[in-house]
Amino acid sequence: MSAPRLVAMEIRLQWRQGFHGVYLVMTGVFLLVLAALPPELRAGGFLLVVLLDPALMGFFFAGALVLLERDQGILQFVVTRGRGFAPWWRAKVAAIGVLALVVVTALYGVASRLGFISLDAGGLASVALGLTLTLPLFFSLGVVLAAWKPRVIDYFVYSSIVLTPFMFPLLAFTGAPARWWAGYWGVVSPLWGGVVLFRGAIATAGAPAAPAITPLVAVAVASLVAWNVIAWTAAKRAFGWLAGGASGSGTAAPGTNLQPQTGARQLSRFPVRIPADLRLLLRDRITAMVLCAPILAAAVLGRGIPAILSWAAGADALPTAVIAAVTAGANNLRSFSLLLGALMYGMVGGLLYLDEKDEGVLPFLRTLPGRRGWFILRRTALLIAIHTAALPLVILTGNLLHPGVGALRFALSLAADALVIPLMFLAMGLLAANKVQGLALAKVLNILCLSPLLLAAVPDRLSWILAVVPGAWGSVIRLGASTPLQFAGASVLGLASSATLLLLLYRRACGGTRTKTWTKNIVTPLKPNRADAVRERLVEYGISADDINDAVDWARSGADE
Repeated sequence: MSAPRLVAMEIRLQWRQGFHGVYLVMTGVFLLVLAALPPELRAGGFLLVVLLDPALMGFFFAGALVLLERDQGILQFVVTRGRGFAPWWRAKVAAIGVLALVVVTALYGVASRLGFISLDAGGLASVALGLTLTLPLFFSLGVVLAAWKPRVIDYFVYSSIVLTPFMFPLLAFTGAPARWWAGYWGVVSPLWGGVVLFRGAIATAGAPAAPAITPLVAVAVASLVAWNVIAWTAAKRAFGWLAGGASGSGTAAPGTNLQPQTGARQLSRFPVRIPADLRLLLRDRITAMVLCAPILAAAVLGRGIPAILSWAAGADALPTAVIAAVTAGANNLRSFSLLLGALMYGMVGGLLYLDEKDEGVLPFLRTLPGRRGWFILRRTALLIAIHTAALPLVILTGNLLHPGVGALRFALSLAADALVIPLMFLAMGLLAANKVQGLALAKVLNILCLSPLLLAAVPDRLSWILAVVPGAWGSVIRLGASTPLQFAGASVLGLASSATLLLLLYRRACGGTRTKTWTKNIVTPLKPNRADAVRERLVEYGISADDINDAVDWARSGADE
């Protein structure tokens, strides 16, 4: 198969899995973020957005794409009948590169048209070079991680854990002194070369030609090339592991287990009867980690960042303006931490829901006696109960009490945040056909976390505009309601609108005469019974059971003659 055809097939695959729709929404969000930034920070904000999303797009989606093809047996086909790893890798990188190019072009075109940024030929050349070298590197690293953690939820969590220690070069965009990020020792991070090139786009703005090849730029390019070679070699080996695991040959990556990591035996010995949904959440180490993640996130955001700012002020490591801006938005950061925990629990519920859809469990659950949608109500109650039980520890660990916010106001805002949990997992279950699409949808739904931070950027009179975003009401109650009347209005409207949206999603998930198309998407397993598919197709052709009986009788009568 020719290379252009392979790339076209990859683009169609990404379109079907919703990746293009995700980035249509994300591009709009990026523009809103740029509009909210002060004018002097927009150029750096644009480059940071491009570096952290389109450039790293391959890393985020590599696991989803690779694991989907492994489960469908496509990787084995590539090994046995295709032309090997290299054409497959080139087609994947090219397809992701097309999507990244479209996103960056649209983002740059609109942002420059609105006057948010101004990059000339030199700056654009630096961005293009950084994007060209960074995107394939992180796709290769994503393939390696997919072989190490061969489940989508594992990949989703561990990808962030693995990448975080290498993010120190991003200090370049905070105005930190060069000694903290620009030294040649930065080559230990695969992100460093991209940061140097993207950061150079600002420095070269106004230059008449391409950016000068300074020693630092030359080392950055050499670092990216070396990292690409290392990552490509590791990805080729990981691809063999994944293809072997998909074919059942037993050559999966050492130390990995393609089956769910169950703890049913240990849980069964527990003296107290554990609810089924809780056993499902605790059967895997990774879901248990996610349930504890809000506490760790609260500690980092609520106490770690203030400690870093205090150290930075004494060490002159960050500009005074940056320290003052973050300090002034301390309550916004606290609200971000609170909302992040609710979204994490909602994501766990959504992925568990998609597991049941893929395994064909949902149709069985619907046949069991009881109230319609009882399993949805039970899971909602469990997740909210876990969230409520963890909240005191989250608040204490992260020092997340908001100074100046009364107890009643704070409690009502937390109730509005809690409604985000079922909104998140029902939206994932209804809109995503499988876990791969669920991963892409989770990326869009994570935008909900931005509402507390955007409240710090918009004027007070415009803060209520953000209330149109589901999940933002808790932050609006805490941060945007400045008078008793506004507080009462935000509380009533926030709880009522969130509850109404939740009720609509619940009715869609339960099914009904007016929700047939949605119900088909949520209750049909990923691999339905083939006999049922044949029966449905016969009905579409207008062939009934009587027609089949007549045909059989006719055939037998001819045989008797």
